[in-house]
Formats: sequence, C-alpha cells, structure tokens
Amino acid sequence: MNSRLLRLSLIAFVITSLAAHGSVTPPPYSPKPDSNNPTFRAEEVTMDTGAVTLAGTNYYTQLSIVPNSIHSGATDELTRFVYHSPNSFVFAVDMLGFFFLGLATLCAAPLFENGKLERAIRWLFVAFGIENIAGLLAHAFAYQFILLIYNLLMTVTIFAASVLLAIYFRDRKGKP
Repeated sequence: MNSRLLRLSLIAFVITSLAAHGSVTPPPYSPKPDSNNPTFRAEEVTMDTGAVTLAGTNYYTQLSIVPNSIHSGATDELTRFVYHSPNSFVFAVDMLGFFFLGLATLCAAPLFENGKLERAIRWLFVAFGIENIAGLLAHAFAYQFILLIYNLLMTVTIFAASVLLAIYFRDRKGKP
C-alpha cells in the first residue's frame, strides 16, 4: 500500500472513530455508564487530536519543506525530512502520531461489544493499539525487522478496521 493511500485511510479512520461515540452502546460491564461519558470521550478525542496534529505536522512538512528545498537546491540536510528513512524527523513524528491513534483505538475498543461485527471491530482496534505501541518501541530501539513487520500488520489492520467501520455505519444508517 502506498503512503498516500495509508494517509487517506488514517484520515478516514480518525473521522469514523470520532463518529462512533454517538452510535455505539457500551457493554453492560463497562465502567462507563453510557457513551456520553465526558471522561471517556475526552480520552479518545485527546488521543485522536494528538494523532491528527502529529500526522498533519508531518504531512505539511513533507509537502512544504521537501519540495521547496529541492527546488532551491538546499538538499544537504533534507534526509531528516524525507519520510522513508527511519532516521528522519518526520518518520519519528509519524510513529508518534500512530502511537496516539493506537491509544485512541484502545480507548474506543470497549464500546464495540454487541454482535460479531462489533466484536471484530473491537479486536481490530485492540490489535491496532498494540501494534502501534510495539511500532513506537521498535522505532525507538532501532529494531528494523520489527518495523517492517509492524508496517505490514498495521496496514492490514487499519484497512480491515476501516472497512468494518464503514459496514457498521452503513448498517446503522437511520438508527438512533
């Protein structure tokens, strides 16, 4: 999957995860009495906001600094701003953004409990959260092979979760 498609998936994923608050009934054993719990909403919205802010900073940097530097011939330190290098600043920012998105999915996972579709979404959210914690640690400790596996797993997980969320919202269309 190319990075542009992954970025579009990230944007769609964050939007749908924020929309899920008003449409998912929490499980009966949940310590959160209803989906309008302001503490729970604040946790996920804070994590989603962190993810979007870091991803936005990263992508703006790549779309402004990199082309402008190439155009002006100032390419000496450009490797720090090119995404596809584990030693680049923007790669680290992107990893941190995905870490926050993973925390947001871990916060949202308990909301999906009813039926096979919701349970599948819940476990994909949990898997995505764990993958992104592991990915951040793999990047911090320079485990390149684990980063490769992380990228493959994360891409499949975010795509599958996005598809299942689309089906979920399609099926709930018009329901309170």
